[in-house]
Amino acid sequence: MTPPSAYIKCKDYILIFFWLTLSPYQGPTVLAFTYWHSRSGAVNDDVQAKLSIIAIGISPMSYFFGHWVVRIRLQVSSSLHRQSCNYTAPLHSSQIAYNNRLAPPSIRRFTNSVKIMHDKFSGSEAPNKVRMMVFETDEPHPEDHEEKGSFGEVLDRLFKTAGDNHDPPLGIETAMKFVVEPKGGRVPTVDELKDVHAILITGSMYDAHGNDEWILKFIKLLQDLWQHRPDIRFSGVCFGHQILCRMLGAKVDTVPGGDWELSHTHITLTDVGKQLFRTKDEKLRLHQMHQDHVVEPPSPKTTHLLKDGQRVHVWGSSEHTAVQGIYIKDRLFTSQGHLGFDEDMVKRQINLRIESGSLKDMEHASAAKETADMEHDGEVVAGSILRLFHGDDNDIP
Repeated sequence: MTPPSAYIKCKDYILIFFWLTLSPYQGPTVLAFTYWHSRSGAVNDDVQAKLSIIAIGISPMSYFFGHWVVRIRLQVSSSLHRQSCNYTAPLHSSQIAYNNRLAPPSIRRFTNSVKIMHDKFSGSEAPNKVRMMVFETDEPHPEDHEEKGSFGEVLDRLFKTAGDNHDPPLGIETAMKFVVEPKGGRVPTVDELKDVHAILITGSMYDAHGNDEWILKFIKLLQDLWQHRPDIRFSGVCFGHQILCRMLGAKVDTVPGGDWELSHTHITLTDVGKQLFRTKDEKLRLHQMHQDHVVEPPSPKTTHLLKDGQRVHVWGSSEHTAVQGIYIKDRLFTSQGHLGFDEDMVKRQINLRIESGSLKDMEHASAAKETADMEHDGEVVAGSILRLFHGDDNDIP
């Protein structure tokens, strides 16, 4: 397995090198350090060559032991130093899982915490920035994890592209928190989110209408943030869309008949939708992966969190789902469809649902896989959500 990229813009690799040479493992760790970085590309060719000569000179026969030791140590060290080193790509959770299979139980317990610790904001040199907290509410298919990272990392790359395309360009500083407590995550407190400008909630195989303890705790956090942090803007995808609507008092339930909306889907835009996406087209295309839906959008009648007269717009609908997303001026923009899914992710997500027994219509599943390679408008939707985060589109009521 090739480790994910971890390019370092600062000079810390020199300090790490000397730190490793003074460690109890010396030769093995230097050799493994050189090997790992030659595969990840974090050190240039000249430095790789020099480190290799030193490493082989110290201890040429102890590579295998040193290799897994340094991978564990670098994984933890990199997470702790991410903000100061300014990585252009975050470390993948799949790499942590890979390390854990190699490590003894004591180290495995320690590195598990990295999954919760990657909540330091990535750096950006752009003068205009948006600080986005991604709440990860599930894990991708293992192969997607290995190739693309977590759902948060997929969305981070998508929104960085949207930031580059924004006029003027916007820097995106992203932090991530895995909040599924039964799987080792943790729902944070309001006080831990002081530096957040925007919140984005990922999709999940959990039911947004469920009463799991972590889901109820998460909803309470969102309600507290909505009430006490009026400066924060909210967005959510699929499960995230549904949980935000539920947070505002809307009913979320399984679609009558239990039919799935899968893969490439045409969404009919409302007039507000056309304004939000800056298009005259009647339809938008997104990948779908859901059986639950928002029955009716929230309103001031469903929650005290919305003021009288505060408008909640549905920006689009499909034959399957009437509420494909909602928009509240200066506060919220959600999408039932997935913004960052590609062909492989769609097909693997369908397979996960087949394997779990929740998707039983094999003909529907096969037809959905056939459309997984079709182009969609995920970047367009991400750009529109980013405009909300930045405070644009104030002319939309």
